[in-house]
Amino acid sequence: LGSCRKVLDGSHPESITLELPNSSTYWNDTKVKDFIDEFGLWSRAIVHACAMGLATKDGYPIKKSFRIVCADDDFARMLEKRFTCQCEFHSPFNEVNWKGTENYTVKFGRFVVRVLNLRVFAGQHAESSSNRT
Repeated sequence: LGSCRKVLDGSHPESITLELPNSSTYWNDTKVKDFIDEFGLWSRAIVHACAMGLATKDGYPIKKSFRIVCADDDFARMLEKRFTCQCEFHSPFNEVNWKGTENYTVKFGRFVVRVLNLRVFAGQHAESSSNRT
């Protein structure tokens, strides 16, 4: 987290997100909690790997939850709404390549980029509108 602080020095906190598996013990680590408090990352979304499109090589959805914290309530709500599990069943635990669940899917990446682009555009539009008045 020290390296993150150096990179983020002077950055806008609304552009920061932190993601780990929901059950990770790091969420209880003092350094992680301090980082969250320091950057105001109090908005939280629980997203599901299956809703992101993560599946086994046989196509069965993988049951894994991620927690994403950020400083943007709207972004967190959009993530949670879009990536909530709707599955009736999941792959058996022993058939999952868990290492492969560390990567984002194209579906998830496209959603995040699309939302961020829309938010930047909306911010620029609002800024240009206020400059005209």
